[in-house]
Amino acid sequence: MLEKILAELSVGNIRAHVKHIVETMPSRLAGTPNAARMAAYSAEQMTAAGLKARIETIPGLVSFPREAELTVLTPDEKILPANTFGHSLETPPEGLSGELVYVGSGHFADYDGKDVAGKITLSELSYSPGRHEKQRIAGIMGSTAQIMRNWGFPENTALPLGSVKPAWGNPTPETIKTEMPVMPCIGISRSAGGYLLDLLGKGPVRVRLRTHVENGWRDLQMTVGELAAAEDFVLIGGHQDGWYGEGAPDNAAGNACMYELARVFAIHREKLRRGLVFGFWTGHETGTMVASSWFADRNWDRVRENAVAYMMIDQPGMLGTSRWSAHSTLELRDFHQAVESRMLRNRIAEWHRAPKTGDSSFFGVGIPTFWAEGGFTPEELAANRERDLRVVAPLARIHLRQGGLGLDGRAHPHLRGVSVGAVHRAGAAVRLRRRRRSVQKSHRRIGGGGTVRRAGESRPTRRRVRRGRAATG
Repeated sequence: MLEKILAELSVGNIRAHVKHIVETMPSRLAGTPNAARMAAYSAEQMTAAGLKARIETIPGLVSFPREAELTVLTPDEKILPANTFGHSLETPPEGLSGELVYVGSGHFADYDGKDVAGKITLSELSYSPGRHEKQRIAGIMGSTAQIMRNWGFPENTALPLGSVKPAWGNPTPETIKTEMPVMPCIGISRSAGGYLLDLLGKGPVRVRLRTHVENGWRDLQMTVGELAAAEDFVLIGGHQDGWYGEGAPDNAAGNACMYELARVFAIHREKLRRGLVFGFWTGHETGTMVASSWFADRNWDRVRENAVAYMMIDQPGMLGTSRWSAHSTLELRDFHQAVESRMLRNRIAEWHRAPKTGDSSFFGVGIPTFWAEGGFTPEELAANRERDLRVVAPLARIHLRQGGLGLDGRAHPHLRGVSVGAVHRAGAAVRLRRRRRSVQKSHRRIGGGGTVRRAGESRPTRRRVRRGRAATG
């Protein structure tokens, strides 16, 4: 039966859905018209597959962050690109200035021996602790604002997006006072963070930042599709809202997979021992799991008594990956690993205990949970970095011939979209190869591979040495 269902699944259908979503409904931020259109599209696909579909309009506290402003004031004035994090507090119109203090990952232990009262802190963007917890700890320690440095290679210039709202789902009248952001928070690139760390290594640094964000309650649309086969059911969920831009992997691809699963399982509904409930969540990115927590709260008894498992589908469309990283509660581990051993023979499989991340809003109800994602090995990531160098090097060579790299490393039109660090590193590699070729040509010209220059020799003496070796070579 498994092989038959897999054979009926159409990658072409999934691609067509993704293409339609990203081309007609980009920037699906919860509470926007495109997010509402996305909810309607999901309902249309559920209905077309033969499921009973509904759209629920729910209140949600969401955020619309924009670009931030970050300026290094001392030792030298410099503007650095930045993004405001969702649910960040707004700075005064003139911005917020202060001395910068580096606090590593932002754990309590990272503040040992550091006085951050009235100062701006710089932390590393990571899940340990999460963004929301970093700012909470920073506030407890007396910091006035936090800058979070993106992950990636040192030359990475991508700006992070995210939310710093601690409350899971909508806050209650109690938690809105205790579990909401307490300070302005912005994100910067890995390379910009490296620049700040270099400055901090030499002495005190002062910065000024300004945030731009709109936080508020909006009507949000959540889509639910149900394939009734029995009282018990499997819950399949994935968020249908997204950040600015197309959001193809996160999470148009996940929604497209859900459409296709619904279509194929509906064909075989008479053979199903359990029903299927598809939840297209919203308020994931800028609300911290508003819809999935709403569904759990309002369907608690039904979910607790009849849901046998929850499968979350988020970011499944990563092409070229070789690792299969599965996360589950122990009740499902043996089951999904047996399936993986049959179907993923060319993948490096690994297992992790399911953490509370993404729309994992059902731990408290007691549903066994599973989700997985593709990934790359450390060796593949290193090889990709070197491959990028080989691609950038010819462009850097062109630009060097036209007068060298500009201040931003990307003055030449062919270098648009290429990171500053990659261009400079590639340019350095090109210059190094040129020097080596120049030395090799000199060696061939003098007929040997020894060192041409001798310590203490004057220039005329070196010329006589070259001519003598050339004559006898």
